[in-house]
Formats: sequence, structure tokens, C-alpha cells
Amino acid sequence: MRKIIAATLLTLATALPASAQSIGDKAKEAEGLLARGRTIEAIDALDQAIDVLWEKAPLVFRRAVWVTQKGEGYGIYNQKPNNTFSDGEPFLLYGEPVGFGWRKQGDAWQTDFIADVAIRDSNGKQLFAKEGFQRFNLTSRFRNREFMVNFTYNITGLPKGNYQVETTLRDEVTGKKGSVTLPVTIQ
Repeated sequence: MRKIIAATLLTLATALPASAQSIGDKAKEAEGLLARGRTIEAIDALDQAIDVLWEKAPLVFRRAVWVTQKGEGYGIYNQKPNNTFSDGEPFLLYGEPVGFGWRKQGDAWQTDFIADVAIRDSNGKQLFAKEGFQRFNLTSRFRNREFMVNFTYNITGLPKGNYQVETTLRDEVTGKKGSVTLPVTIQ
């Protein structure tokens, strides 16, 4: 398993620019630490390698799904079995963004997002858009990568049919933007 992890990280390191070569170095360091029984230090070395990838990554969603109720925490959600809603039924979206940044606030780390939404019909015509409809932030002693967001869309008056709901997160720390588009059917 250790060799697989090290090989994977080394492969990633060769695919990245020279400035990210520390990924491979950290993988080798983690391998050596683990061989000496220093598990926590090995995990920390791999975390540092992931930090390099994270900072270079675009802001994207690892997961974004319609849910039956708001997620209670990272990975704690009940996925809706379909994308069908009745008129007036709230659309509940659970998402896990990746590639966001942190800023130092005293002895803690903080991340901040602003969310935008746009709804389009089946022809791509924009029917509704709202910038800055929701804000998210997290303050922690660690640069948490496990971050989840819940969105509640209370949309009424859409005729029966198929729509696209585009949610965009704007990272206030890095300036990165990432969007996810999910289909919706109103019946």
C-alpha cells in the first residue's frame, strides 16, 4: 500500500511543473518515516504534498448532489433518488468543494465563499440569476480540506419541464471560481 501511495504521488509530481516537485520529495519522505514507525509524521508529509496539489488545483466540486434533507456534515447526506421536484418544493443541494484557499486569522485558518445561482430552461435561456445569494465560511485551527456546503433553492412558479441549476462558488481567499450544474425536472 505504501508503495502504491508513493508511486501515485511520484507520478503526479512528474506531471506537474517544476515548482510542484516537492510532491515527490514529500512522498519519499513519508515512505521513509513510515518505514521507521513514525506514522503521524508520514501522514503529515503526505498532507504537505496534498497541500501543493490543492493550491494549484482549480476550484471544483468533488461531489454535488440533490439531497432529501440538508447534509449534517462532510459526507453525511441522503442523496435524492432522482432530480424530480414538485412546484414549490425546495431544491436541496449538498456539495463538497475542492481547491479552495485559506487565510491566516490569528492562530486559526479561515476560508470564505460567496455563492451565485442561475437557472436555465432546456434551451439554455437564463430564467433567473442571483449573485451573492449565500455566504459560507469556516474558521479552524487546521486547513480543513473536508468542507461541505448546503444550498436551499426556494423556486416557485416554474412550469413543468426540464431545467439546469448552476451553482457557482467564488473563493474570497484565492479569487478562484468553480461551478456545478445539476438537472432538475419540475412535474
